[in-house]
Amino acid sequence: MNVAMRTILSPILPILEDEFGVVHAQAASIFTFIAFGYGTSVSFSGIAASRFGCKKGVIFSFFIAMVVYFIFPMVKHFYLFYPLGFLLGIAAGMYLPSIIPMITEYFEERFWGKAISIHESAASLAIFSAPFIALFVLSLFPWRGIFILFGIVFIICMIVFHVTTKEVKVAAGKKSYLRDLMRSGDLWLMAIIWIFAAGGNLGLYFILPLYLVKGTRHGCRCRQHDLRDIAPWRRGCRYLRRFSSRSIQPGKGPCSCSPFCPVYLPCCSQLNTCRQ
Repeated sequence: MNVAMRTILSPILPILEDEFGVVHAQAASIFTFIAFGYGTSVSFSGIAASRFGCKKGVIFSFFIAMVVYFIFPMVKHFYLFYPLGFLLGIAAGMYLPSIIPMITEYFEERFWGKAISIHESAASLAIFSAPFIALFVLSLFPWRGIFILFGIVFIICMIVFHVTTKEVKVAAGKKSYLRDLMRSGDLWLMAIIWIFAAGGNLGLYFILPLYLVKGTRHGCRCRQHDLRDIAPWRRGCRYLRRFSSRSIQPGKGPCSCSPFCPVYLPCCSQLNTCRQ
């Protein structure tokens, strides 16, 4: 849920554009505010978890996400998505520094690798399933129903998590530890690598499908033949030919051999036509 709360916005961005009449840059800026909130929260939530408790940190994260998702359906002006996206990033950033100490507390040290890897596999599952979840819910309800559904799910998660877990207190470290950590060159090197890795992974995942599905025109839906006018599409066609046994032509859609296109883009295309 921590990852799904952010990725679920990506497949419905084309619908939000049509609903509020905004351009790609305005729609994609939601993820900028989510990332800013996430970075701000994850920087300080570890300190808060050690002071107030890890269980309280996770529950508070779910509570903020629940409130945000129940407010989303009431939004009438698009710019309100920005502060709500920031709060959603705050909620997402509070989760990981609180849940990792709980995992290491519940399991013996020799099982830490397995436990953490199983926990982190949920992120990949959420990324993969987000467009399918959105497509299924949109077949039953309007796009605002997705947020209501997620709000209800977070209520259930809070109740289950509160009942089935116990509080974990993180031992206070040395007062000079944070200062010494910030002076470490290895820390900043890993941070820079992670910035580019996350940007090249989740950044493209969030934004690229919006441009491929709707093209570059504002205020209208992009048909397949409109892709002939998009230069990046032509370059992408030449690139995919090298790695695919089937050729791909501008205006005829991506080939089924691409590991990215067959899962995500068809779902986004279906979502884009739900309002037609």
